[in-house]
Amino acid sequence: MAGRPKGAWADKAFRDALRVAVLEKQDGTTKLRKLADQLVSAGMSGDVSAIKEVADRLDGRATQQTDVTITDNRLVARLPEKAASDEAWAAEVAAVH
Repeated sequence: MAGRPKGAWADKAFRDALRVAVLEKQDGTTKLRKLADQLVSAGMSGDVSAIKEVADRLDGRATQQTDVTITDNRLVARLPEKAASDEAWAAEVAAVH
């Protein structure tokens, strides 16, 4: 199926609507700036989730270490060489069985 996955249009439309909303000015300041000020204020008041959000936005999210153990139990099958003829193949099969 070509094109966008199901739901991608709605996600983009919602993101675009949010972008328009936060860039609107209210009392001479964008709503985005007011949201940022509130987030910083919450962090300054000790709100740990706000502190984490500010840190993540400024420094990027901390990397998470993941330990992975892979046990490889593959079975390897070796195929016989190509027989020169049908008769040669039949003789090899008869010799094995």
